[in-house]
Amino acid sequence: MSFSLIPVVAHLSTPDATSSTNRKHAVIVGGGPVGLATAITLSNPPHSYDVTILEQQASVEQYDPTKAYLYNVNPRGQKWMKEYSPSALEKLKERGSLGSMSRITIVPADPNTPIPARKHLAAYDTKKNNPADNDNNAATVEMQETTTAQEEESKEEELDKRSFWIPRHSMICLLEDEIQEQQQQAANGQVGKIVLKKGRQFASMVPSDDNGGPLTVSVQDVENGTVESYDGSLVVAADGYNSEVRNVSP
Repeated sequence: MSFSLIPVVAHLSTPDATSSTNRKHAVIVGGGPVGLATAITLSNPPHSYDVTILEQQASVEQYDPTKAYLYNVNPRGQKWMKEYSPSALEKLKERGSLGSMSRITIVPADPNTPIPARKHLAAYDTKKNNPADNDNNAATVEMQETTTAQEEESKEEELDKRSFWIPRHSMICLLEDEIQEQQQQAANGQVGKIVLKKGRQFASMVPSDDNGGPLTVSVQDVENGTVESYDGSLVVAADGYNSEVRNVSP
């Protein structure tokens, strides 16, 4: 799982719904890494939204075997962190496992075949792996000739190619910590306010009125069954591949 660009699926209405601070309000359905990162992005300038995140799980400690995978935070993801969450980037370096974007490992499908040594991307045999791709064959020779020069790159340049592997659970904790820290700035009006509501199951999404007003997202509290509603001029579907929000046509 790669963490680079933030895929945002949104429904927009014409006028902006505002909070008590006259900020635009966004509702994000799904409090996983993508939802949390989107909230941080939207709450910061130039967007400066107040954001409500609605997450189905009641606690990050709940174990979901279908989501027990690793995130790879590549240079694009690190660039986002550096811009919006510098402290999160430092935590990533502390908690994550360092990898490299300049080398790849091709794992054979046959489990009885030994896994070969990692290859430098510049020495990747294009002709062997893509025999029909004649346009790339000539470029392969040139890439191989530059291998030595690339291996002599400075340490700083090499670090820019590295990525970090981190468990999804740890990624969520890291971003939740960042949100809590940013709320100190929200109190001073520097960024939008982020409210994280857990244990909320998505129920429906409809326009709040017939005049193009904000969208109303309704959720059910998984503990007591009560229904809550939240209005937003922007609604973001961050609730996974089989998104319930994207299946709704308001």
